Amino acid sequence: MSPARKHALVTACLAAGLVLAGHLVAALPVRHLGYDATAYVAMAEGHGAQVQEPFKFRVLVPWLASWLPLDAPDALRAITYVSLFGAYLLSIHAGTLVGLSIAASAFGLLSVWGSTWHLYHFYNPYMTDGAGLLALSAMVTAMLNGDFALFAIAAIAGVLARESTLALVPAWLVTKQVGRTLSLIAVVVLAAWLPRYLLAPEGLSIIPVNPTEIPQVGALVWARQLHAIWGFVWLIGIGGFAYLPSAHAPKVVAMFAAIFLGAAAASTVATDTGRMFSFLAPVLAIGCGQLYDVLARTNRKLAWALVAMIAMQAVFNAPAVMFDANAWIVGWPRRLFLAAELVLGGLILTAVVPRRQRRGQ
Repeated sequence: MSPARKHALVTACLAAGLVLAGHLVAALPVRHLGYDATAYVAMAEGHGAQVQEPFKFRVLVPWLASWLPLDAPDALRAITYVSLFGAYLLSIHAGTLVGLSIAASAFGLLSVWGSTWHLYHFYNPYMTDGAGLLALSAMVTAMLNGDFALFAIAAIAGVLARESTLALVPAWLVTKQVGRTLSLIAVVVLAAWLPRYLLAPEGLSIIPVNPTEIPQVGALVWARQLHAIWGFVWLIGIGGFAYLPSAHAPKVVAMFAAIFLGAAAASTVATDTGRMFSFLAPVLAIGCGQLYDVLARTNRKLAWALVAMIAMQAVFNAPAVMFDANAWIVGWPRRLFLAAELVLGGLILTAVVPRRQRRGQ
């Protein structure tokens, strides 16, 4: 078997294994349709006229589900699982594009896979978030590869599934292709606007929001939930950005900033903050993989400690994946795990940062 085929086989097996593991760990044994999910099921069944905004404007996934030979909930689940499989493949490929090995790329993917709000894709697979994550993963890969055509196609298709893809489009400015970027922003905004014009009862419709009725705006509730969304992944993901090759670091940081700002803006309206920030997964996976790669070459004991910590975090997250606050074990285990995170983070910084400083001198 050629190295390329072996690489493809290992990547496909890993992606399929994570989809299966996510289903076994987080999927409910009995079908449960939440408020958002009932909207997408109704659309897939052809009853979109009764669906409220903004769900009725996310037309792509329910339309695809309506063509599958399955009932609407199972069709939506199938699309989510296929989307996650594709996102995992693209995540590993993105890691290799920045120079990571399959092992380092797999570690980065596992780091984000075990987070609370990524496991939520399996807990509630009847949403459009999986397709949105696939589109964002394709955009991240295209950005790293300099493939504007793929970036544009993923952005346009993605915005018809989940508006979060719109936030990543301005990141293409880091390539200094200002004209292309502005043109694509206009096209993607138009693609997002068309369903709102065609499907709204009075023609044009922007989601009606009264700022006084949004507690997140004044209190910034979402900011207090940030740690619980990604946990230790914040530290190792962002820390890994500092060790990315100079050719790719500006692109990765720009993509992180774009998605983060988009999630923060969406969190002033949405109540499920974790879902908004879960779209950082493709970028954080690169950072996590990069830091693991540095540790694997400089301090293998710390590298294995990092693997153990990520595994522990996945265990902490798995039992309750519905809400970020409930996804951590309460009481002393939670405090003990936080202390272990801080200690390991300190050890990583003392072991890795001085080496980087010495290389720069």
